[in-house]
Amino acid sequence: MVNISLPYKFKAAEYQKPLAKAILQENYKRYVYCWHRRAGKDLFGLNELVYKAIYKRIGPYWHIFPQYNQGRNAIWQASTHEGVKYLDCIPKQLIKHIRNDRMEVEFINGSSYKVIGSDNKDAMRGSGPVGVLFSEFALQKSSIWSEIIQPMLARNGGTAGFNFTPNGKDNHAYDLLQMARQSKRWFAQVLTVDDTGAIPKEELENIKEELSKQTGGLDIFNQEYYCDFNANISGAIYGVETELVEKEGRYTNLPYNNAYMVNTFWDLGVSDSTAIWFTQYDKQRNVINIIDYIEDFGKGLDYYIKEIKNKPYIYNSHNAPHDIVNREFTSGLSRLETAKQYGINFNITPKLSIADGINKARSIFSRCVFNKLTCEKGFKALKNYKRVFNENLNKFSDEPLHDWTSHGADAFRYMAIQIERLQNLNQQAKKPAYAIT
Repeated sequence: MVNISLPYKFKAAEYQKPLAKAILQENYKRYVYCWHRRAGKDLFGLNELVYKAIYKRIGPYWHIFPQYNQGRNAIWQASTHEGVKYLDCIPKQLIKHIRNDRMEVEFINGSSYKVIGSDNKDAMRGSGPVGVLFSEFALQKSSIWSEIIQPMLARNGGTAGFNFTPNGKDNHAYDLLQMARQSKRWFAQVLTVDDTGAIPKEELENIKEELSKQTGGLDIFNQEYYCDFNANISGAIYGVETELVEKEGRYTNLPYNNAYMVNTFWDLGVSDSTAIWFTQYDKQRNVINIIDYIEDFGKGLDYYIKEIKNKPYIYNSHNAPHDIVNREFTSGLSRLETAKQYGINFNITPKLSIADGINKARSIFSRCVFNKLTCEKGFKALKNYKRVFNENLNKFSDEPLHDWTSHGADAFRYMAIQIERLQNLNQQAKKPAYAIT
């Protein structure tokens, strides 16, 4: 091994040293740290994984971001304020090969460091990692950890870290932090801007003033820089609507009524999540009863069809977005044609702009009642669905953020577009049927 000392071209700040000690010296295998914006989470994470790859255990190490391009911007193309490229923190003497197309560094000792987007499950196939770090875990799908990565690490005894800034309490990152705080096996840490001193006070005051003007309050400032989990979800698209649902008692126990047929509304993922809402329409009261919700990741169409057929519901219609007609490269068939082979006939939801679809969704919220026993995950997605925040301009864009909330919110939007077009929504159930053709 080349005699090189790590970290290289990187010096941990004082506030970063307790975490470094916990995971590199005390050998915590599970750790979560919630640091304020601009506290250096990504650069620390890179150096942590490289250190482990060289000194701790030989094997693959994955740095997982919500999206592939986000990882490229945050690591592969990033530089420090001093102009040092992040990748230059890896000594060239330790590198066997760099694969820019795959964002992977192969080391001379047989280890590797790879940047991955959780929006592409195909990148997670093959030999499993011995160590992972989830960056911005609050924006990622919890199923990536629970269904893909955790089983891998359980088999090989690997390590897992999670970092994020707050995004309210109704999400898996907050739940993970609370669990970690109660566990002796986990290291957990929350650092605000006052704890780190990483941003000069004058600059922080300028940020506060700008964010307040741009966002109409201090919620996003307190969330991003003071790790405030109680702040309202800034930029929430359906914040007002979901709050009214809860205040008016429309998020409640809502059993299936077998006197009415069920309509399903899908957001179909290919190498991503699929989300399905189940509804019954009470025409007399003009109420949309949302009785069920399912969402899963990386499963084929046959899996979801089996799931809906196994439920005790009598179906009136199944509704899918317009891209269901696109042909798949492997089979040459569209998913519409594949579904027919399984006995499901889909109605195709008309294509509408995202903005127009969101407006339609807002218009039906007042008529919706949700079953909190089966729709918790979907309702949380609607509550946390928000716009992209442009840090350079200090304002929200009109574009929704693509994260773990997107699929449930998209399926709901398709429901809003399609539901008024359906006929016989209050049709009394007479016999089991998977679709009306």
